[in-house]
Amino acid sequence: MTQQDDRPVRDPDQTESESKGFRVAKNIFKGLLFGASALVWILIFWVIISTREPSFYKSMIFTDRTAAAAKANEALPVWQIHVATWMNYDNSIAVSGVWYSPDTEELELGFRFNTKLLKRKDTNGVSFEDALLYALTDKDGNPYTAVNVKDTIIGRYHYYRVCYSGVRITMPAADGTAETDDVLWFRLTRESDGEPLASYMEEGVKVNDAEFRIFDDTIVCQKTEYDP
Repeated sequence: MTQQDDRPVRDPDQTESESKGFRVAKNIFKGLLFGASALVWILIFWVIISTREPSFYKSMIFTDRTAAAAKANEALPVWQIHVATWMNYDNSIAVSGVWYSPDTEELELGFRFNTKLLKRKDTNGVSFEDALLYALTDKDGNPYTAVNVKDTIIGRYHYYRVCYSGVRITMPAADGTAETDDVLWFRLTRESDGEPLASYMEEGVKVNDAEFRIFDDTIVCQKTEYDP
């Protein structure tokens, strides 16, 4: 006697429909996964590209005058000045690569700032982008002349490298600090109102957060060679 099979008989059309539905769901999931992965890689590449520094930012640019002096003197002495404070409180402004050539009296520095610091609103609430003013001055506020400027915008930051001429400061006889009363200040201000590019309040007093003491008798200097 043959035993009856009580298992339900599946409809072939239903089985095929479920198989197609599974394949569609799997393809959708794979597509979403691929899209998410692509988005992550795009974000990673964007962060890398938007935060990379331009090649000139930490290089020596000086001028043709220093280049000619270096050609005549194979070991032209150049001092690297290690500024005590390289950035402001939230890193929206930073200074980089301060070099000084005593033979040609040229000093150069790089700086960058977040472009949002120049975005402002006028009295009518209309947004506009202010212009930047920057100056290297001595302790009496006398400005030096910029003779070579390179700049570019990458991502959120505007990068500058500026060379000044006629800078006379006393360097140490050996690596270390200089016994001098020379002082150099570097300040960034907004053109529209002359206010600091960045500031903060401390005990009800506005503090300039966009100025850097580039040189004084406490700053460490290191002797090296001209290497553009």
